Amino acid sequence: MSVNQHLKEVALLGTSKRTVEIAQLPEVVAALLQSVGIEDEETRLLNALSLHHYYEQAGRLPARFEGEIVEKPIEEQKQEIQPDLVKLGKKILALDSEAKNALLVDWMDLIVLKGQITGPELIIPLLSYAQTAGNLVRVKAAAVIGEMGEWIREQHEAFQWKAEKAGDANLVWQEGTSVERRAYFLEARAQDPKATLSLLKSSWEQEHIRDKSAFLAAMSVTLQPSDLSFLEDLLQEEFLPSKKEKKTQRACRMYISQMLLCLPESKLHRRTIERLAQYIPEKKGILSKVFTSAKLELELPELEDSFWNGEYLWQEYGFEKENPDIDLYKTDQLYWFSCFVESIPIQTWSKLFGSKDKQTIDFLLNSPRFRNKLKGKFQPGLLINLRLLAIRTKEQQLILALLNLKGAAKDPELLSGLSIANWEAYVSKQNLLLISSVLVSCPHEKGQQWSEEFCTSLLRAAMEAMKQLKLQDYRVGITAAPYFNAAALPLLKRLHEGPANAFGQYNFWNKHIYLPILESTEIRAQLEGFK
Repeated sequence: MSVNQHLKEVALLGTSKRTVEIAQLPEVVAALLQSVGIEDEETRLLNALSLHHYYEQAGRLPARFEGEIVEKPIEEQKQEIQPDLVKLGKKILALDSEAKNALLVDWMDLIVLKGQITGPELIIPLLSYAQTAGNLVRVKAAAVIGEMGEWIREQHEAFQWKAEKAGDANLVWQEGTSVERRAYFLEARAQDPKATLSLLKSSWEQEHIRDKSAFLAAMSVTLQPSDLSFLEDLLQEEFLPSKKEKKTQRACRMYISQMLLCLPESKLHRRTIERLAQYIPEKKGILSKVFTSAKLELELPELEDSFWNGEYLWQEYGFEKENPDIDLYKTDQLYWFSCFVESIPIQTWSKLFGSKDKQTIDFLLNSPRFRNKLKGKFQPGLLINLRLLAIRTKEQQLILALLNLKGAAKDPELLSGLSIANWEAYVSKQNLLLISSVLVSCPHEKGQQWSEEFCTSLLRAAMEAMKQLKLQDYRVGITAAPYFNAAALPLLKRLHEGPANAFGQYNFWNKHIYLPILESTEIRAQLEGFK
């Protein structure tokens, strides 16, 4: 019986049923094991396994290197960062927080700004983390690891991110998969819409129609006035209607038309408003023209006419020729109207109706002609369309009106469309301070912080929840960390040293609220000190 088989049997059967037989072991291993003088059989087995492993490895040569040996030593062109900055990088990499990515990007941006590199001890930890941290972190990492880091990447297949190899966004675009490129597009679009649009233009002719549709869908929720010229050119040239048009082609035209309807400067927007105005009765009488509280009216034709007909709307806007959901929209005309509602800003509708925004929103939400009866209850028939409009235009009155509807208070897409001031006021008023899915919807841009007043309210709410043993969401601290205002740190520390000790949920507070916020906020302050 082989040594390996004997030791395996002892391990499987257990030392109480089978003991290690010295005679079965190699002479050298047996001698070493006997010299130790162990009487406990379990320890004897562990020692036998360890000694046999090293006995097997002894005298073996490493695997033969098949690559090309480069005799020229690696020479860095840039200076390594100072030890304190290395220490700070290690601290960031050790974080378990929503703030980790943002802090790491800030740290790498600082290194690039200084024209330096990370140094050898951080290369492997940084590359290992960047493997699963997303395109932005990969691109930044590739820019700070230096010549040695690039050499290490070449030796390890896991680190060879083809799209981010040189830290160049163009390589992501040229070499990434469809999924990687779309993810990068959305990520980069939030940072620099004009540069991302230029990138899309550079490859547009070579894109597959499915990818074009996906990019246009991404643009529709990140629409910018600077997109106008590109979109108008597409509508007038590439996406003209044709009888043999495929569904994806029509979908592209619809995305483009919806975005152009959203931009008051576009030709399509102006042309459409002129046509829609014909279906809104003129207010009669002196008082109706002075007071905007007069009842709003819209005269949709019962039969198709030159505007409200499927063929025209399909060609002009890419809308479906027939109503796709008779439960939601009672007529074809109401379906087509809903398509305009989700694209034309509320302020434009208000001008058409001669009303204030609040009155317009109330009309579109609550007018009996737009309401549907589902399961015995009346529901706003244009709710889905107004929600899409709110996400696209970020009109504050509309978002707040929708959030106040039953079941919508925590809608993250609507919440993220609020201004910073409105977001803080709404979350505080609705007592949503300790819900991580709400906190993560924060509309702040990179580097922005919550107000000291908001942070104070959050901490007070956490204390009250601890008192009632209701502090449950373990992600509150790591979600709050990226936005926490340093001015509120003294209060955080006072609460930690004082009242927090008196409550039964102190360990939860310490692990999930106090430490994540404290570490992240202090690191941000340290980063500022290096600038």
